Amino acid sequence: MLDRCAVALTMLSTTLQGRLETARAEMKARADAGEIAVSTVIIWAAAIGGAIAIAGTITAVLLKANGKLDSVFDG
Repeated sequence: MLDRCAVALTMLSTTLQGRLETARAEMKARADAGEIAVSTVIIWAAAIGGAIAIAGTITAVLLKANGKLDSVFDG
């Protein structure tokens, strides 16, 4: 029984090692697949930050104007 387990583990180890080598070779062939450039991340972060700043400015201006309009309509 132990001999069968030893043989099965040896075969499993050999199979896994072969698959790992195949995966490593494929990763080397497609070195940059799926990676995002750092500059792309920086551009997206700046765009989102700018959009938030613009939205905040518009909100502040509208709230300030709304306060002034309320005092005009109250008479």
